[in-house]
Amino acid sequence: MHIEYTTLIIYLIMLLALGAYFSRFNKNLSDFIRGGAQGTWWIVGMSMFVSGISAFTFTGNASAAYDAGPTFLIIYLANVVSFGISGLFLAKWFRQTRALTLADIIRDRFGVAMEQFSIYIGVLLAPIAGSIQLWALAGFASSTFGFPLKTTIVVIGAIVVLYSTMGGKWAVMATDFVQGLIMMVITIVVAGLALNEIGGLGAFFSYFTDPRFVEDFRFVKDPGQFPNNKFTWHWIIVIFVMQLYGQISLSSAGRFLVAKDAKEASKGSWLAMGLMALGALIWFIPPMVSRFLYEAEISAMNIDNPSNGSYAFIALKLLPDGLIGIMIAAMFAATMSSMDTALNGQVGVIVRNMIPRFREKIGMPPLEPAAEIWLCRFLTVALGAIIIFYSLLWVTQKDIVLFDAYLAISSIIGIPLGFPMLAGLWLKKLW
Repeated sequence: MHIEYTTLIIYLIMLLALGAYFSRFNKNLSDFIRGGAQGTWWIVGMSMFVSGISAFTFTGNASAAYDAGPTFLIIYLANVVSFGISGLFLAKWFRQTRALTLADIIRDRFGVAMEQFSIYIGVLLAPIAGSIQLWALAGFASSTFGFPLKTTIVVIGAIVVLYSTMGGKWAVMATDFVQGLIMMVITIVVAGLALNEIGGLGAFFSYFTDPRFVEDFRFVKDPGQFPNNKFTWHWIIVIFVMQLYGQISLSSAGRFLVAKDAKEASKGSWLAMGLMALGALIWFIPPMVSRFLYEAEISAMNIDNPSNGSYAFIALKLLPDGLIGIMIAAMFAATMSSMDTALNGQVGVIVRNMIPRFREKIGMPPLEPAAEIWLCRFLTVALGAIIIFYSLLWVTQKDIVLFDAYLAISSIIGIPLGFPMLAGLWLKKLW
């Protein structure tokens, strides 16, 4: 087991080293929050892809695959469709605005009042979503290695804050690229081993008609079959629409502003689409194989909501010595890549769009570039601390299932704010 811990330590040190290296690239606010708009398609696309997933993919969503089969893949279908739409025209539109932040676009579209409203809502609610992702990662590490939940939250959160503080958007994109490569390689290996364990694709699909699983693994479930009528036609339609319009609205514009030009932004979206489609095909084979072959063992796991550990269980069972540490590093990568992007984006709108309004009202001059960089770093630490604090609060509750918690936060935040952001693509006046 020592080699696994060594692998993790090396991986985390590498992330900090990347943050330190890219600190030299930050000369002004544009560099810190959008990499000076110099991102090429391959780094932009990989960053978009990995920032859209987290360890929740391998805990909460794996639990949904374990319990109910492929129905929840509708979430990933919506992601794939949204990246395709962005590749066709949205990515070009957003990049051609030449904005530094999403709030810049909202101000140009709807005015200062709407800009400020969106900033305050984001500052209040985004840390909650980030904390759920960090909580999911800690749960995965706990079920796999037996790491203490609270210690894992603090350590991983602190590392993300450190490299994001040092290197800004350049460090975020560079670490996202490395983390994306690690995650895809090891998850392909786990999926291949799981299929081999069950006897191949033919044997895998034969379990879908097994009397023990056929009802749970039908794509559309009957009302009342699962709590809160999950996985019914109504649920499928609502989740698809909610996920899609959240991904193709003005709120998604920020991820394209880092690209060198409109062409690079569009190509990056196509890359993210391909990677998301591949990921959806391979990530959820292992938890379903766990249900088919190891249901009794997983039910006996001494953790809350054992199905959350279905991916970890089969990965530990099938991976050879030396690769388990890489697998855990990949799960860390999934959450760290989304958390660092959220941190950098929120800091950007505060320094670019919120603080200048305060300074203007009290008659103070604009900040110098060096002061803006210092303020970005301070706020990265502050917001990171809030996310860590919220994650620790999640650990103390026992009543909310991870998959349901994520959907609840998404619906509370996404539905009320998503429609204006979607309509804003075509309408400059909403009321």
